[in-house]
Parts: sequence; C-alpha cells; structure tokens
Amino acid sequence: MNQKMIKAKILRFNPAIDEKPYYQTYEIPMESEMSVMDVLDYIHHNIDSTLSYYSHTACRRGVCGRCTLIINGRASLACQTIVHNDVTIEPPPNFKVIRDLAYKTFEKAKMIPLKEAEKEVEITSRRLGLLHLSYAKTIMEELGEEKGLEIIAKAIKNYGIMIGEKTKDEVQSKGLNLSPENFDKGESLRVPKFGMHSKIETIEVNGELRTRAYGCALAKVWKEFGGEKLGRLYCYVDVAKYMAYNPNYKLVHIKTIPDGNDYCEFAVKKTTKKERMDFLAKNKPWLYIDK
Repeated sequence: MNQKMIKAKILRFNPAIDEKPYYQTYEIPMESEMSVMDVLDYIHHNIDSTLSYYSHTACRRGVCGRCTLIINGRASLACQTIVHNDVTIEPPPNFKVIRDLAYKTFEKAKMIPLKEAEKEVEITSRRLGLLHLSYAKTIMEELGEEKGLEIIAKAIKNYGIMIGEKTKDEVQSKGLNLSPENFDKGESLRVPKFGMHSKIETIEVNGELRTRAYGCALAKVWKEFGGEKLGRLYCYVDVAKYMAYNPNYKLVHIKTIPDGNDYCEFAVKKTTKKERMDFLAKNKPWLYIDK
C-alpha cells in the first residue's frame, strides 16, 4: 500500500533578504499520530534545512507553550496538534518574526497563558451572543414574528455587509484577488482564531472542502437561555459577509449546533443569479440563500 502523502504549506520570511513573507509548500509522507512538530522536523531534516522554527526536545508535552503557531487558522501547540490532512502553518500575528516560524516573544511578565486568553475571548463571545439574543427577542416581542424576522434579517445582512466590505478592502490592499481562499487575509473583522470555538478542522466530503467548528461559544449561551431558534438567525451573517466580499460566493451552513447538531459545518458554494439579485435588493427575502 502506498504511503499517504500530505502537503505542508508554511509561511516563510527571512527579514535579511525577503521583502515580504511568502508561502512554500512541502509534500511529506504522513505517519500515524504525526504532530505538526514532527512535520517540521521531517522537512528540516529531509527536505529543507533552511526552515527555521522552535524545536524543543526538552518539552514536547504542551507545557512551555513556546511552539505556539497558527495551524490551519487556529492558535495551537505544534507539539500537541496531530496532523490528519494537508496543513497550513504560520507564525502567530503581532510577534516579530526572526525567521520563518521562529519569532520573538514578549518578556514573561507581559505574557498570559494561551488558555487564559482563550477564556477571555470565550467570555466576550458569550456576551456578543447574549446581546444578539436580547435584541432579537425584543424585536420579536414588539413587532410580532413576521415583521420581527424581516427586521432581524435586514440587520444581520447589514452586519455581514460591513464585515464583507471591510474584508474586501483589506484583501485588495494586499494585492490579492477576491477568492474564497483569501477571505481570511482580511484580519481586522475576522472570526477570532482561538477562544470562540473549542476546535476547528477542515475535511473533504465528496470532493468538497468543508470546515467543522466545535464548541461554539455563541451556541452554548443561546442554549443556556433557551434561545437556539433566535440565536440561529445570527449565523446568517456568514452568508452575508461572503456575498458582500464577493457576490459570486456564499458561505453556507451544512449543519449548525443551534439546529441540534454536534458541530457547525460550513462550505463555500457559488451563488446563482437570483441569489445575487435578491441579496442586493433592499426588501427581498434572502435567508433562503443559506443552502
């Protein structure tokens, strides 16, 4: 049986010679229980010895936190993160890159543990979820279900448009095209990389790439307050932000936690002419696009 090969896409940058960071992709054989640190070690020892990263043989137990990297869009420990498919690896934002994945950390007194930072983001996310639930509930009570749903849908669409247009500006300012792959390159209004979900993974279903998000902090607080149905309306922002970014694409929900599933599952799909026209219209129903 042929050994499975995976691709490791790594953001590289040598300040001494490079004008800007760039991605380099390596193809490597996947081993059972292979961690991201194992991937980096394999590349360094067998393919490209110029790759720089923090290799720590003394720890490797998830204790020191020194190997924190952005792995598939989420802050994770390289020594503890197991690789199942292709992986994208980047240094954490807001740190000075020494070279490639090696970066300068702040002094200990100025740092907080990753778990503590995740908790703070989770608290903020819960407050945001409760704020949405409060507004939605009040609007429904004051205006009735039909008119209330219409107003909430308009608000969510406007919210998504603000995110999508800002993201579009940021991506274009970097000289990138408005492809789905570049959506997360707009950073100021993106979903937090840690704290809002307990786990995020990319899978392939019938040739289609999908993202699964577990442990959504918003969904948890909606369930606590018995507001899953009203809370679910917030999720339509994902459709709106993508269509405002590039009307030819939409981010749809295959599954959601508020609908009773164990996780949220997303897929990027192309829009139809009718969907684009209804989304751009002022008073046309548009929630049906999330399919």
